[in-house]
Amino acid sequence: GLKESACVAFRNTQNWLCGGYTSAMNLIILVIGAIWGAGYLESVHNIGHIHATRITSFIFYGTMIGSPLVGAFSDSLKKRRMPMLIGAWLSLFLIMIVILSNALNFYVLSFLFFMLGVTTSAQVLTYPVIAESNAPEHTGVCEALASFMIMGSGAICQDIFGMLMNYHAIGRLHASQLIHYNASDYQFAFWLLPVGFVLSLFF
Repeated sequence: GLKESACVAFRNTQNWLCGGYTSAMNLIILVIGAIWGAGYLESVHNIGHIHATRITSFIFYGTMIGSPLVGAFSDSLKKRRMPMLIGAWLSLFLIMIVILSNALNFYVLSFLFFMLGVTTSAQVLTYPVIAESNAPEHTGVCEALASFMIMGSGAICQDIFGMLMNYHAIGRLHASQLIHYNASDYQFAFWLLPVGFVLSLFF
């Protein structure tokens, strides 16, 4: 029954940890890939709009290729936790390169965003972890709980990114003026991503 499965899903800490891990790792797709990536690249790295959108799309290519590779790697090791840790550490390392380097060209940024897609695809391992951590009759509801957390965090963090940009920009402006974001506003808000990867390591 739905009520029994929901109670089981909410009581199992593993489901919450998996949902938290995937939510944090998924920020690169839901925040940068979906909304803010092109604007960041245009403002901070002086990339033209067309090239900026192309670079952002490499996150998705990396995820498409990385997901089955990560799954195969995890199955060959017969381990879930270690590949998830490796993915989070590598994602943190790559995003720090993007944030701290202001002179990256189109090709380097394309490679970095592609690799971020590959490394963050370790998030796919949480789904088998949930399936393996719950009785088969409860798997659907347990997976749904994690999915609810993942999509909910994306909706919230997209707004948080914008709020961080507003917070950083508003000090330069009067209340009656429109906000025009500059590179420093994007750089300030972009720190949301390494914070997310640190949280994924915690989870």
